[in-house]
Amino acid sequence: MESNGTLKVPAISVNDSVTKRKVAVMAGYGDVRKGCAQVLRAFGAHGIITEIVPINTLQSTMEGYQVTTMDDACKEGNIFVTTTGCIDIVEGRHFEQMKDDSILCNTCPFYVELDVKWLNDHAAKKVNIKPQVMAQIELLTNNDKYSIGVYFLPKKLDEAVAAAHMDKLGVKLTKLSDKQAEYLGLDKECPFKPDHYRYLIS
Repeated sequence: MESNGTLKVPAISVNDSVTKRKVAVMAGYGDVRKGCAQVLRAFGAHGIITEIVPINTLQSTMEGYQVTTMDDACKEGNIFVTTTGCIDIVEGRHFEQMKDDSILCNTCPFYVELDVKWLNDHAAKKVNIKPQVMAQIELLTNNDKYSIGVYFLPKKLDEAVAAAHMDKLGVKLTKLSDKQAEYLGLDKECPFKPDHYRYLIS
């Protein structure tokens, strides 16, 4: 829209935000899951595989995927795909540790892989901070800073979204001292990188 002149308002491209990247957990690495993993990776997701078969585990590792158990992966994933055909792949204890707004995809014809009873008993609305929300607030409160066009989410806001996830992840963030901040020429709170800096997404 910007290139052909039809964009009528300023816009922030949140898809370029570092915190927009998703982590996809695939339960198993058989033929179907290999395709799922490759598609999700092609769309920019970081893939995590859970697997019981040593050969499949070796294959997924050699193809560059992180391999771990669902007990560990449930804390990291945004998207979960199950196609094992086995029972009890994602259980209540896993749901309890998942991130808010996680997406669960069961591609098998039956729901035996998921603890559906737990889901029905514990369904609740949760709130989380998203880059889209920060972008809308920025455009509303600082409208005079933006002419018509598409912008990156300001680094300060992108970092604020990342910082908001620290407690949930059990992460303890190191804080700059006044002396360190002065030496680096940075604000003590953020941003820690200039707006033109692009974080590498591996």
